[in-house]
Amino acid sequence: MRGGLLCELPGEDDVGNALQVLPAIVNTDEGAFGNKLMKVLDELRNLGLMVRSDIKELNLLSYCLFRCKDRLFEYLTSWDPNALATAKWEGEPLIHISITRGEYEKESFEMMLKAGMRH
Repeated sequence: MRGGLLCELPGEDDVGNALQVLPAIVNTDEGAFGNKLMKVLDELRNLGLMVRSDIKELNLLSYCLFRCKDRLFEYLTSWDPNALATAKWEGEPLIHISITRGEYEKESFEMMLKAGMRH
């Protein structure tokens, strides 16, 4: 279970594991704490505890997108640009979800568009 990162967290059924919860609880877009988190993610990646396939298999892009976590979203899309094209949420392409659902439609679509243009 890669050091417990993939273990389901206790609580409600839809909470997920530690990698899925990070966008919900951590503001990676500003501050020293966000900088430290990004360094930790780099360490996890370098140690093989967080792998590229996690991005798709755990729907990490959608968790970032729905919470408008630009910096984390960019980190993940730069690591796996192909995930932009293949990411889905409930069977729909993530780009469609970004413009049709959620309270942050404009911001979500902007994140997808910027990442798509970059990669």
